[in-house]
Amino acid sequence: MNEQALSKIPFQLKDELMIHSMARWMKFIGVYNIVVSLLVLFVALVASIYAGVEMVSEPAALGKMGRILAENKLTFFSLGAFTLILGGVGTVMGFLLYQAAEDFDRVVRTDEADQDYITAGLIQLETYFKYCVLLAFAVVLVGMTAGLSLALKYGAVS
Repeated sequence: MNEQALSKIPFQLKDELMIHSMARWMKFIGVYNIVVSLLVLFVALVASIYAGVEMVSEPAALGKMGRILAENKLTFFSLGAFTLILGGVGTVMGFLLYQAAEDFDRVVRTDEADQDYITAGLIQLETYFKYCVLLAFAVVLVGMTAGLSLALKYGAVS
């Protein structure tokens, strides 16, 4: 194959504007995803530390929630760990989306390797969407499992 054939794809102006707009939105959503995921990590860590300290020092200080936490340590520890994993994966997903946006933006800004940039962007988008599907499935599965576990435990006691 000729190297020149891969360099510049002749897009129409409206197509280049659409690619540029899409790249800007992808960057915005990627940065938003990173910020929210880091915030989730921070809140989950603070909540885990607070609940752990209160459980060790005085579980009664948490009221009814302290009793529920004390009775279901494994469930709530697992949910906390899963939340930390979600925050980490969300950060990676935001980074992937931002990198894909950079590749699509390079298609518009440069006159070289358009096909390579599009291919790289599409590969990162494919990975992003795979993570989205797996993450959604995991959230539903973990949420249903934890909810069913607590419902059965407290439904049988009542």
